[in-house]
Amino acid sequence: MELSPEIYDQIAGCAGMHGEKKGQERRKSRRIPLARRTTVMPLHGGALAPAITVRLRDVSQTGVGLLQPNNVEVGSTFFIELPRRDEQPIWARVVVTRVRALSSVLFLVGAKFDRLLDGHPADAVLTSPGSPRIARRLTPEELAARLKSQPVDEAREIERIRESLMS
Repeated sequence: MELSPEIYDQIAGCAGMHGEKKGQERRKSRRIPLARRTTVMPLHGGALAPAITVRLRDVSQTGVGLLQPNNVEVGSTFFIELPRRDEQPIWARVVVTRVRALSSVLFLVGAKFDRLLDGHPADAVLTSPGSPRIARRLTPEELAARLKSQPVDEAREIERIRESLMS
């Protein structure tokens, strides 16, 4: 998937500017450096994992480069919040294509765009745990009914929230 030129310009913040290819790069599209913090939400078995903050390093029309504190596997999927100039951020689902350890606590990750979302990833229903895809957004009534029908281990939920707040 490739971003439209309009969305790419909004994210890159540089309408009409083109990145430079360096040397013998094999990339399909040029990258624009961006040094910004952003949020990613890993996808594990069709469920969203807690959000983490990463450093968005660069963006192209076909993907992103970022620095993050934890290792990920090539082929894994996550959602990333992409900042846009003068508009609300947009979320995209990406697939990891490259991982390089810079240290034991810092990883350079390359990922290609798979799909843009209409809203926040938590608003979407994920189906087919083996190959997640966005099916549709839940209505508030459907979300409430789903939450009521699922038993909750309160101690585990409190610990999960505590861990996400402390990280």
